[in-house]
Amino acid sequence: MADAFGAQLTLMHVVERFPIDTILGQESTRDPVKQLIGEAQVRLRMLAGSLASDGGRSPRLAVRFGKPFDEITRGAKELGASLIVLATHGHSGLKRAFLGSTTERVVRHASCPVLAVRAVETKSSKPTRKTTPIRRIVLATDFSGNSLNAFPIARSLANGFKPALTVLHVVEPFHADMLMDTGNLQRERRRQALEQLRELAAREFTGGAGAKTELRAGHPVEAITRFARESGADLIILATHGRTGLRRALIGSVAERVVRHAPCPVLVVRGKSR
Repeated sequence: MADAFGAQLTLMHVVERFPIDTILGQESTRDPVKQLIGEAQVRLRMLAGSLASDGGRSPRLAVRFGKPFDEITRGAKELGASLIVLATHGHSGLKRAFLGSTTERVVRHASCPVLAVRAVETKSSKPTRKTTPIRRIVLATDFSGNSLNAFPIARSLANGFKPALTVLHVVEPFHADMLMDTGNLQRERRRQALEQLRELAAREFTGGAGAKTELRAGHPVEAITRFARESGADLIILATHGRTGLRRALIGSVAERVVRHAPCPVLVVRGKSR
């Protein structure tokens, strides 16, 4: 993306505070922290050398100290970043409950879009100059004004990479439908949703950036990740409603769960907090 859009790339590493210091609210011992920061700077310089574009700008380097998700989001804001890119370790279940997810916290708090890439374990720790083609993009929308925040970025990527773009909407079943429906209510809801989806895609993507449409029924997270897998998507784009605190705990976050389970990278666009 940096090469395609002429963007300045910054490599950032956060040296995490020692757990006992975090618990006690104390500053970490100075000398070990200085050593860790120095080692991080050396490793970043090595990464920068291997990632530098031929004839292009070399990546900038940033080493920070503190809580990773907090320093990543704060650092990105200070740098005026247009995009944060990071890998998710894919923890689930009990392990994720104890460790948390830096990626999901960054998605929740970042002021700019976040591209989450599923980590793949390899024997080599060296980065590669091999690029990942973006041939198929799935743009998920729930028709809300917030979800439309993802459309400008999708248009930009569609114009830049010329992928096959599909706008996806998932019709969730209502409990009332299941209790009262003879089939007519659900068919009518799907008909209306498909009509709205086609109008939206035609309005937002015209000319060379035309888009196909896909309507699915079911739970949004399952339907989005399943369609991405079936269609061989290289990228999922969706917006987050930016909920935090109790409301997020009760409602959950489709974006965060898609990041956790998606078979491909996920680009999450921040919505307005509610």
